[in-house]
Amino acid sequence: MKRLIQTVLVSSILAASSITYAQSVAQPGDPVIASSANSPGSEGVANAIDGKPTKYLNFDGSNSEPSGFIVSPSLGKTLVTGLSMQTANDAPDRDVKVVTLEGSNDAETTAWDAGNWELIAQIDDIPAIGDRFTTQTFSFENKKGFLHYRWTVVDTQGPSTCCMQIAEVGFLGGVYSGPSDVTQPGDAVIASSANSPGSEGVANALDGQPTKYLNFDGSNSNPSGFVVTPSLGMTYVTGMALQSANDAPDRDPKSITLEGSNDDEVTAYDSGNWQLITQIDDIPAWTGRFQTKELFFDNDRAFKHYRWVVTDTQGPSTCCMQIAEVELLGAVPPADVTSPGDAVIASSSNSPGSEGVANAIDGQPTKYLNFDGSNSKPSGFVVTPSIGKTVITGVHMQSANDAPDRDVKVVRIEGSNDDEIADYDSGNWQLITEMNVPAYTGRFQSQVLMFDNVWAFKHYRWIAVDTQGPSTCCMQIAEVELLGGSAPKDVTSPGDAVYASSSNSPGSEGVANAIDGQPTKYLNFDGSNSKPSGFVVTPGIGSTTITGVSMQTANDAPDRDVKVVLIEGTNDAVSGWDDGASWTKITQIDDIPAIGDRFTTQEFYFGNDKSYTSYRWTVVDTQGPSTCCMQIAEVEFLAATTTVDCDLAAFKRQPVDVVVLDGEPATFLVEVNGPWPLQWHKNGEPISGAVSTSYTTEAVNAGNASDKYSVQIVGCEMSTEVVASIHDPSAHPVSIGLTFNGSGANGAPTAMNPTDVAGVQLQAYWNNVTNGSGINEEILLNSLGEDALGVEDYDITIDFQSSGNWGAGTGDANPTQRMLNGLLHSQPNAESHIEFEEIPDGSHTLIIYTVGIPLQFQNQFYKLVGEDEGDDRVVYTNQMNADQYNPIQRYFRGTSTDPNNRTLSNYVRFDNVKPVEGYIRFEWGTTTTGFDRGVAVNAVQLILNNPALDIDPPSVTSNPVPTVAQ
Repeated sequence: MKRLIQTVLVSSILAASSITYAQSVAQPGDPVIASSANSPGSEGVANAIDGKPTKYLNFDGSNSEPSGFIVSPSLGKTLVTGLSMQTANDAPDRDVKVVTLEGSNDAETTAWDAGNWELIAQIDDIPAIGDRFTTQTFSFENKKGFLHYRWTVVDTQGPSTCCMQIAEVGFLGGVYSGPSDVTQPGDAVIASSANSPGSEGVANALDGQPTKYLNFDGSNSNPSGFVVTPSLGMTYVTGMALQSANDAPDRDPKSITLEGSNDDEVTAYDSGNWQLITQIDDIPAWTGRFQTKELFFDNDRAFKHYRWVVTDTQGPSTCCMQIAEVELLGAVPPADVTSPGDAVIASSSNSPGSEGVANAIDGQPTKYLNFDGSNSKPSGFVVTPSIGKTVITGVHMQSANDAPDRDVKVVRIEGSNDDEIADYDSGNWQLITEMNVPAYTGRFQSQVLMFDNVWAFKHYRWIAVDTQGPSTCCMQIAEVELLGGSAPKDVTSPGDAVYASSSNSPGSEGVANAIDGQPTKYLNFDGSNSKPSGFVVTPGIGSTTITGVSMQTANDAPDRDVKVVLIEGTNDAVSGWDDGASWTKITQIDDIPAIGDRFTTQEFYFGNDKSYTSYRWTVVDTQGPSTCCMQIAEVEFLAATTTVDCDLAAFKRQPVDVVVLDGEPATFLVEVNGPWPLQWHKNGEPISGAVSTSYTTEAVNAGNASDKYSVQIVGCEMSTEVVASIHDPSAHPVSIGLTFNGSGANGAPTAMNPTDVAGVQLQAYWNNVTNGSGINEEILLNSLGEDALGVEDYDITIDFQSSGNWGAGTGDANPTQRMLNGLLHSQPNAESHIEFEEIPDGSHTLIIYTVGIPLQFQNQFYKLVGEDEGDDRVVYTNQMNADQYNPIQRYFRGTSTDPNNRTLSNYVRFDNVKPVEGYIRFEWGTTTTGFDRGVAVNAVQLILNNPALDIDPPSVTSNPVPTVAQ
């Protein structure tokens, strides 16, 4: 069974990529100390963090004298990367102009001027603001967590001759989730010697208390220390926290080395195989007792054991070395993204029969051996993790049973996002890392090497570039694990607040299309001739830290595609594209490769460790550059999730039951309101690798049609259970279904699959119609998959006329979305019709689907033509466009025969339809003008000899409340 390690911190990169919630870590009631008591009685220091616009005023702040306060957040250790400061009610000259922020990890703070403080940031020349109760937000680099913060106003705007004042100060960040102590009291520890007082032995160094470890061997610059084996198992350490003991500062450490070992066990301080992790010289002297220093360093290797050695003391002491507490700061490596059974391709088949490539990811110490790896020639494998796209930041490699010369020495790892990889040497690959592997010191020994990477991939190619020998025989490895987590996901959702750079867009191609989750397009004419255009979006889930962006090309005109994009972030409240908010550059992506194919998605990743509440996406230039405009189908802002806030996470749309033909798979869909990790279940058990927003089952048949499926936001809500049932075409009246594939925009053209089952009255074998007017170009099929035959067994045909093809933008993820995504439209005063010919006599049903073009709000009529004009039947509706339909994805029937009392609908139905000399004809149109295109027909069903409905389904007169997908 594969090793599975749960971790909160997967690496410095992934930790910075996680969803964060930038709010003040200080809360009303937290301990606060003013720089002095020189304040009016009602304007004391508590007002600065009370969450209200009450003010803190301090007279010490006159004439550029410093003033401020200390706060100790009750949350404990926190990481602050920003400040928000609100101006008070009057006297702008008293507002802050220059501010410093310091942090302390002392056990407690007792006075403004006491303690050990470290500068975090100084903010100079804060812009003056005349408006009162106005909040300014400032971000800065900081990766260190603190227990206490000292906020100091160095100067005021005047400078004021009176005082300093502030309404509110927010310390923006969260609970510190950086490297944490990988040791714990009770871990196996070995002293460098037993030369310690009885009550000051080595266990004190790791007991979580300020008791001290003293070793007399550390006198006169001689080394002393300890070995520890964390019970967590293999960890990687990137820092240490050292607390000074109660007395004698000359005994404090001055120079330290830290080493790691992956031996199976270490039995003595001086035994084993050790690798140097870091050497830290000239540690600044501690300025107080029981004071903690944190020291960080680069390290890309994980180990089972650590040797901490003090090579010199501050004195140097002639007595000894002493320390109150040592914490080794790091993390457990992330989990393996591969599983036994994942698709794997060897570099060649040049392996012994029992030592093939599958052994490399089987979770056992069986070995993969490849003879191609002789004499420094490359060999390896390609693997496609079944969990989908992932981000890896480490690799675990276990040596095989014999022949150390065959062990890997140099390894390269590459990633690919091709749809599929057919063989080892094919595909498009991007280098992730190349690393030198230290020689293994034992068999079945593990090494974990970490690396920086923010790119997500579907496939990985692991290449042994050279062996330790180099071997003249081959390359071998017992096990390879690729360590990481799920790919970053979009932090925006349809309906989030979004503001265009201008309103200079066509009516149906506005800015909301850029984040609607559909291939509808956002077009802005401001983007012509290399001028900037774009949008601002505020994700509804709050502050996030993005490390990537996904952009999908629109339906046409590649010269309008983006070439250079700037992404900025802010924590100010925003109400428009350029409303005065303060923006910080996150990244600029230059020379985006041109793509001829339409509806193609490109992803770009970048380093970023700051969280923001809003993002500004600016196209600096287009591919042409276009003389018309800028256009984009979809933009996603990507962030990785390592934790989930269950108070925020929620389903936007639950999965629903699916109907399929016997022997066909079923696809279930779900939507959530953020980039939360998901896990699908079957009959209550997790499905391996099923972690995306869709899940496709195996072929559905009578034996498994009773299986129940559900999906969980990991650690939070579980969806309702759904099932896949089998559709039997022979059990229903025969029907002919037409779906108009459309073109031009919004994801069209979109064809249905022959086995798709969809419609108000379910049927399969829909006929794809590609032209905008004319006749059917292929023989029509009926719902049994047979030629549609009518009068005297003549082929049933259609004749139709419209104002042209277009797209609705309902998507293409399931049969219903595909059925509705394309359309024919009818402009005002146009003569549009669809006519069936050679229809046998009988009492039939005609269903017309009418989901309209986004951002178009039009009335419409659908007229069934009778034998005489007086026999015509007309239904009047208001068109439900795709923006109204997509959040709901349910059918709403239009039934009104009164043009002054229309209902909002997405289909109309005529029962008791009788052919007129073999013809059934309907016409449609609108009287609403002012839009680029007319009203829609997406699809039509003619159901032969179908019983009329006894009760009409309900209709609606306004935008209905979203429920579930259908």
